Amino acid sequence: MLLVAILFTLFLSFDLASFVQASEQKEWTWKDSKGNARTKAELLTLLQKHKEWLNTTTFYDRCTDKEGFLLWSRSPLGSELAGAEIFGDVGSFSPLSGSDLRCANLSEANLSGTAVDGARMRGAYLSHAKLRKTMFHNSDLQGITFDQADMEGAVLSGVVTGLNLSDASFGSANLAGATLIEVDLANAQFAGTDLLNVKFEPKTLPLLRSIASASNLETMRYIRNPEALTLLRAGFKNAGFREQERKTTYALKRRETELLYESCAISLSGVLPCIYGALNTVLFDWTVQYGMSPGRMFVVVGCLLFLFTVLYDLFAHFSETSGLLVVVPAGREKNRPSWLRAYLLKPPPYNFGGSALWHEYRIHSRSIEASTYISKIWGLLKREWVLLWVAFVFSMMSTFNIKFRDVDFGRWIRLLTTNDYDIKATGWARTLSGVQALACVYLVALGIASYFLRPFE
Repeated sequence: MLLVAILFTLFLSFDLASFVQASEQKEWTWKDSKGNARTKAELLTLLQKHKEWLNTTTFYDRCTDKEGFLLWSRSPLGSELAGAEIFGDVGSFSPLSGSDLRCANLSEANLSGTAVDGARMRGAYLSHAKLRKTMFHNSDLQGITFDQADMEGAVLSGVVTGLNLSDASFGSANLAGATLIEVDLANAQFAGTDLLNVKFEPKTLPLLRSIASASNLETMRYIRNPEALTLLRAGFKNAGFREQERKTTYALKRRETELLYESCAISLSGVLPCIYGALNTVLFDWTVQYGMSPGRMFVVVGCLLFLFTVLYDLFAHFSETSGLLVVVPAGREKNRPSWLRAYLLKPPPYNFGGSALWHEYRIHSRSIEASTYISKIWGLLKREWVLLWVAFVFSMMSTFNIKFRDVDFGRWIRLLTTNDYDIKATGWARTLSGVQALACVYLVALGIASYFLRPFE
C-alpha cells in the first residue's frame, strides 16, 4: 500500500507540473528588436505611453514637426517595436487591434499572421516589415509607409466602416495574394509594387503614374465587382499607358472566363457557360491573351507550322490514300525538283478543266537498299531529311495561304523555286491543309487587330 501511495503522489505531482507548465506556455509574449521576450502587459504599457504622447504632440503631414523633422524618434515607443516580432493572437486577444499607432516606427517588424482591427496607424512607418497574411480591417492607415514590405497574402479590407489607405506608400512592396476590398487608395503610391494575384476592389484608385510601374498587373482580379479594374483600365487608356491598359484588359477578361467556369454545373443549364469559357480560353487566351500579347500570334503560328510539318511527313510514311503530290505540266518532267525525284511515284496524267495536261507525282517513303550498313544509315538519313523538308515547304505554303486583292503570300513562296512545279495534298492531308490555312488566317487577323485596335474592350 505504501508503494501505491508513493506512485500515486508522484503521478499527481507530474500532472500538476505539466498543468502549470502548459498554463505558463499559454501566456502571450512578443520579442523586441533585441530578441528579448516581453509580456502582454509591457506591450500595453508602451502603447498607452505612446497614446499619451500623441495627445500632447502637434504633428503635421506624414508625422513631421514644423521644421519637417520626423517625430518617430520622440515617441516613448522609440525603436521598441522596430524589428519586433508580434505574432498572431491567442484566444480572443489581438495584440494591435484598437491601438493608436499613429506615427509609430514599426520598420522591419514581423507582424505576420497578426489581426489588426480598428487601429489608428496614420503615418506609421512599416518599411521592410514582414506582413505575410496580416489582416488589416477597418483601420485608419492614411499616409502609412509600406515601402519594400513583404505583404504576401495580406488582407486590407474595409467592408464595414472603410479602411483609409489614402496617401499610403507601397513602394517596391510585395503584395502578392493580398486583398484590397472597399479601401480608400486616394493618392496611394504603388511604384514597383508586386501585385501578383491581388484581389482589387478599392473604393478609390491610387495614383495612376505610380501603379503603372507596378508589376504583375495582369494577374490582378476582382471577386464580383469589376468597377475598380474597369476604371483603372480607362485611366491607363486616357493617360497613354498602352501596355498597362492591355494588362488590365487581360485581368478583366480572364476573370470573366473564370466566372463562366464557376457557373458550370452538372445540370444541362451549366453546359453553355462551360462551352463559352472553353472557347474564350482556346481562341483568345491561348492565342493573344485577350490582346495583351499580340506578338504571341507568331509563336502559335510557328508551333502550328512545325506540328503540321510532322503530320504531313507521317502521311508520306504510312498512308497510301492521303499525302502530298508534286504537280508539273505535261511534257516538263524535268521541272520536278532533282532532290525529290527518287521519292516520286508517277501516276497517269490528269486533265484539269480540259485546257492543260498535268502530271501528279505522289511523294512516298521508298525502301532503302544498300550493300553496307553505313550506306544504309546514310540513305535513311537522306530520305528522312528530304521528306521532312518537302513537308515543311508544304506546311509553309498552307500557313501563308493568305490572299488579299493582289497580295498573295502563297504565290510568292511558290515563286522562290527555280522550276515551275507545285505541291498539293490529297485525302486527309488536304483536309489538314485547309484547317491549317483557316487557323493561320484567324491568328494573323487576331494578332493585327489586337495590336492596332482594342477588340476586347
